[in-house]
Amino acid sequence: MIGFIALIILGVVAWTIANRLGLGKPPGSARGEIQGPPSPAKEFPTPGGPRPPSSFSMLSLFELLGKLVIFLVGSMLAIAWPEYTVPGALTIAVFLRILQAFNISLRLPMPARHVAVTTRVVLLAMFGTLPLMVVPSHLVAIAVFLVYNLGVILLILMDLRLTPKPHQLVVRRDLPGKLSIAENNLVMVRLENHSFRTLEVSVIDEYPLEFQVDRPDFHFTLQKRSAATLRYQVRPPRRGQYCFGNVVVRYRGVLEMVIIQEDYPCAARVDVYPNIRNISRLDLSMRRSHLMETGLITERRRGSGTEFESLKEYVRGDEFRKIDWKATARRNKLISRNYQLEVNQSVVVAIDCSRPMGVRLGDITLLDVAVNAALLLGHQVIRQGDKIGLLAFADDVLSFLPPNRGKAHFNNFLAGLYNLQPRRAESDFQAAFTWLLRSRVRRSLLIILTDLAAGDAADRLRQDIRMVSRKHLPVIVSILDPVVRQAAARTVANRRQVAEKVVALDILERVRTAQKAVENLGVVALSLPPDEVNSALLGAYLKAKMRSRL
Repeated sequence: MIGFIALIILGVVAWTIANRLGLGKPPGSARGEIQGPPSPAKEFPTPGGPRPPSSFSMLSLFELLGKLVIFLVGSMLAIAWPEYTVPGALTIAVFLRILQAFNISLRLPMPARHVAVTTRVVLLAMFGTLPLMVVPSHLVAIAVFLVYNLGVILLILMDLRLTPKPHQLVVRRDLPGKLSIAENNLVMVRLENHSFRTLEVSVIDEYPLEFQVDRPDFHFTLQKRSAATLRYQVRPPRRGQYCFGNVVVRYRGVLEMVIIQEDYPCAARVDVYPNIRNISRLDLSMRRSHLMETGLITERRRGSGTEFESLKEYVRGDEFRKIDWKATARRNKLISRNYQLEVNQSVVVAIDCSRPMGVRLGDITLLDVAVNAALLLGHQVIRQGDKIGLLAFADDVLSFLPPNRGKAHFNNFLAGLYNLQPRRAESDFQAAFTWLLRSRVRRSLLIILTDLAAGDAADRLRQDIRMVSRKHLPVIVSILDPVVRQAAARTVANRRQVAEKVVALDILERVRTAQKAVENLGVVALSLPPDEVNSALLGAYLKAKMRSRL
């Protein structure tokens, strides 16, 4: 008799649970939702005439099977252990009745994958096991245990209801348009709290794994109806295109029963360019007149150059050949001419992208040093009104940009430098010089950025430089790894250091021999550490410009 009563009660409870969870109802049939008229079913021709539409879909079949499984399992439990099943079924029925009276839904207000319980819930659940050890009656202990844990579940649901939803937070990431290699670039993440509750927030930005960051995550208090801006620095190790992911925000509930985590879609692609910061630093130094003495600022140099600039009254010390006799006759006093440096001159930067240029110097490679120096030189050439070109090569010509002027051309020059990467091949200077001669570029200042300390590069360049020295004005800049000079100047203490010093001295001797050979041909050759390359390129350009050698 008791089992039969428990069977009836459990069946009613199972059916009530299924209805509260929305099982067996079509979409939109929950409480508070307005249902529109059913859409007419599409008829398909069937053999033997039309068939009536099916009264249930495959989804409703699975829901019906689920109800039957719940009912059968509950029936077996009621028959086997009626003294435990009846109180449990009654407790569940009362609990569901309370939820229905206060219009509380069992559905989570957000996806379950975004919610996790805190340590407080675990401790409360462990505390609920104490009645099982104290109460002498098993039936009472189980009843207390079920009621207690249902109370904990109610607290969790209440915390989910009271805690602000993820859509009440607005997250936005601000990135620079272009990042500079081996420099600290600022990234900002802005959070806006549109709810009326203060939140303890943890934020993790999904930056590219290759980047170095000064602060990987943030933990702070976000006040209600307020906003906060988070700042951190990223340091890209190499040029190219990278992807930022989402911004992950995690915060605790009001009752600290749950932790809510949300991934806010802020994915973005970002390009890492050569060191653009050097251009800003150079411009700032020029504005402060720190580089006036070296001639990096465009100034009117009276008495130099061959391009007419203006007339002025003759003063003692002016050259007689610069006296304008027609102007002197008109004004009845001596008038001389002012000349300024010529514009419309051409500069071509040839960058070696072979295997030796991939040697790393801390955070960057030799090729990165060459690219950064070429970018700075190109900016100054465009600023002076001259033309800049690019020739990138390894065992063959990789890219070629004819010399030109203007801001649009400088953007093309920057794009050509943007993704140059070292190749696993030796440099072929003959192929690069042949390409340059066939392109019919006018006489230009040809700056060759390479590494003569690797292999037989010095011997090959010494043989091939004759091809371009007749038409162009070449300047060879060999970027020397500082480790080589350090090893050559080191005081040895063991056999390994002796071997390293011998190799370093041999490398320096080969580079020195190649420099002397090309200098005998009238070609300027420089062997410089990475930190002196920028100033050397600017100096070579301005020296050739002021001496009117182009």
